[in-house]
Parts: sequence; structure tokens; C-alpha cells
Amino acid sequence: MAELFEPGQRVRLPHAPDGWLTVDFARADSFGGWILYVGADERDTFHKISLTADEAARRRC
Repeated sequence: MAELFEPGQRVRLPHAPDGWLTVDFARADSFGGWILYVGADERDTFHKISLTADEAARRRC
């Protein structure tokens, strides 16, 4: 599987809040999707996001 996400990458995701997110941790799941921990604001607040393979393919970098 090609790496779609990596730490430090700035992305916009299909169902995430408006704005760019910074990937802190990313790993592929066993179903072809991804589990991400992203920082959404300057206070270092992190959010866990689970993406299906289709959702991950629609990300913007």
C-alpha cells in the first residue's frame, strides 16, 4: 500500500472541520483505510480521525 499520509503533512479531509490539518500520527488499518491523529489549532489540540479508503483517496495536500 502506498503511503498517503505522513507526520507533518498538511491536509484537508472530506469530513473534517474547515481548514488545513497537520498530521501528527498516521497508520493504515487492515481494511485499506487510515487512522490519523491531527492537530487542528494552535493550542496543540489533537483529534483522532478514521478514514475509509475512499475518504482517504479524496484528501487534498
